[in-house]
Amino acid sequence: PLDSWLYRFRKKVVLTATGLFLLHPVQTQTVLNVEHMRLEGLMVLMLLVTLYCFLRVLKDAHNDRLWYKNGWMYFALCFAVSAVGTKEACIVLPLLAIALDWFFIAAGSLSRLLSRVWAHVAFSTIFFVAFFSVNGHLALFEMLSGCSKVISAPGCLLTASYDQALSASFYAIAQIPVLLHYVWIFFYPFDLYFDYDVAIPTHVLHPVVFISLLSLVAIVMVGIALWVYNKRNLVSFGLCWFFIALLPRVAFFAPSTELVGDYKTFLASIGMMVMLAGIVWYVVDWLCTTVLHIESKLGWGAVSLVGCWGI
Repeated sequence: PLDSWLYRFRKKVVLTATGLFLLHPVQTQTVLNVEHMRLEGLMVLMLLVTLYCFLRVLKDAHNDRLWYKNGWMYFALCFAVSAVGTKEACIVLPLLAIALDWFFIAAGSLSRLLSRVWAHVAFSTIFFVAFFSVNGHLALFEMLSGCSKVISAPGCLLTASYDQALSASFYAIAQIPVLLHYVWIFFYPFDLYFDYDVAIPTHVLHPVVFISLLSLVAIVMVGIALWVYNKRNLVSFGLCWFFIALLPRVAFFAPSTELVGDYKTFLASIGMMVMLAGIVWYVVDWLCTTVLHIESKLGWGAVSLVGCWGI
């Protein structure tokens, strides 16, 4: 709606989120990992272009111009297939498309989302056919079975000895505090390291694992509560995007020789930056209209000062 808060602040939120994506310490720190960031950046670029093209198809789903819809779908599929050749983490692309549709086009309406189910099914089918043709399917089945094991790499010892295999169950337990770490670094971007020296907890009732699990549940519950209150709020969307994008990176069922890597949050950080930008402008708008009783446009000065301080 033209009179909604999101519509009125859309440009400010976009510019702020873009600035955070470029200047946030987590982003500048992950770029240092050149080996991974070459493909990581290419994958994110392909996914964003794909989502833009696909959203144009969804937004104009009732448009009678078939050449218009088919043209955007063609470009979306071309970029989606290109993303398949970058990294396996692009497997979450269909879920991200559904999340964008659910929050910003369907506005939380299940009936409106289902009215475009044909587009999602067609897009997802072609994407997954291309994905499994390139990456194969045996590794995915092994991952979902929870039977995969890995041996610690030289210089990255995760078990008691080098010859001891790391099972999927122990790795899944260790990923719970790692997931909370990925959330925390965007709010407290200090003490960031290229390689973290961490120990793997051995059971779920370990204090670190238990507290992390409760914290993650609380974060998810806050996101759900805000979504119930406002179907298009940026906090819920940001959390939804963040956790969806991290699904293949946290890899609860597929142990890896690398337990923590901040570069893995590059795609997920888009959701976090949108959420932080939304929070900033929620607070600025509330202060300007409720506390200070001035026009919200003056909030640009406050945000600029904060941005200069951050730089």
